[in-house]
Formats: sequence, structure tokens, C-alpha cells
Amino acid sequence: MTTSLKNKQICLFCKKPIGANEYGFTPKIHFDCEQKIIKFKKIGIDRRFWILPDFKIEFGNKTAFEAIENFIKNPVKGIFLFGQAGTGKTHLVSKIAQEVNKEIKFVKVPKLLLSLKSNFDGHGYRNEQIINNLSKVEILILDDLGAEKASEWVAETLYILIDERYSNMNTTILTSNYHPSDLVGRLGDRVVSRISEMCRIIEIKTSDKRKDRR
Repeated sequence: MTTSLKNKQICLFCKKPIGANEYGFTPKIHFDCEQKIIKFKKIGIDRRFWILPDFKIEFGNKTAFEAIENFIKNPVKGIFLFGQAGTGKTHLVSKIAQEVNKEIKFVKVPKLLLSLKSNFDGHGYRNEQIINNLSKVEILILDDLGAEKASEWVAETLYILIDERYSNMNTTILTSNYHPSDLVGRLGDRVVSRISEMCRIIEIKTSDKRKDRR
């Protein structure tokens, strides 16, 4: 069946034209796009980062961008990206989540800790299951480390997760607004020392792009 232009509409996901199928029905989304959405939801990528714009490479972020590109080709040693808010850290690690063809999970650290706290009311056993599952994921992305309110419980909980991944030599990607040395006071030496050994430490030195767009 020949698809005429008048039968085409714009895909709700990629915004590219989509034509009628063999039955004359015009879907609202490409099949491939629908599969991507299912994949991204399973990984845990926020909707904001389902479609990534071109990353503007500057002197202050070139090393980070190249490290991400190299990791996608050879996802072995972890990466710790740090820099002020709005410099593209989550954008870059979302690129990893989308393009690396391995078991991968994307987790926002403050949201994870909030979820664990909610299980204290008679469901603490679930926390052990959550930590156990995350510790075994082939590649784990922990976004926004240090954004959570510092406490002994937070430090111990993150230590357990990171130590499990460290001990089992599983690859971990982390982002933070804090330099590793600044995280020592929030999370303790044990967490930071393991991160430093597990990951390549890279600082992004650019301005807050969100402020620049205002």
C-alpha cells in the first residue's frame, strides 16, 4: 500500500513523520520509539532525558564528554563526574544509559534513599532486597550523590551499596555537585576511598547551562 503524505503524522516521541501501516492505520508513535520508551522506563531514565539534544562541547567539559564516549565503547572502569549544578552531568550519564548494551540501572540517590526510608514502617526487609538487587546490576548509575541530607544512616546505607559493588568489581557511574574530598564529611572516608578506586574522577568546569538559558 502506498503511503501518501496526507496519511502521515508526527511521532509523539521523535517528532519525525510517521505514515500509515499496511492496514491503513496511522499509529501515534513509531514502533522503534515505543520500544525505546519501554527500555528507558525499565532502566530508570527520567522523561526529560529520553531525547538528548546535542551536547555542547567546551574546554571545561571536553574531558568528561570524551570519557563518556570511550566508556560507551569499552564500559569497564567506572566514572565519577562532579561539578556545579546544570553543567550536563545527568545528560552525559543518560547517554551511557541509552547507548551501552549491557544490564544497566539509573538511580537518583535522593529518591533511592527516600524509598528506603519509607520501608522502615514494617517493611525493612525490602531495603535489603533493593540494595542486593542494585549491588548486582552490571552497570549502576548513581545520579546526584551528596544531594541528600547528610546523616549517619545515609552514610552507612550508601557505604553498604558501594562496598558491595566494589567487592564484586561491578562498574559504577556516579555524578555529584561535590568534589570527592568534600564528600568525606558527608559520607565518610570508606565511601569516598572506594569510589576513588572504582572510578575515574572527572570535574566539569563550565557554567550552569540552565541559568544561561533564562
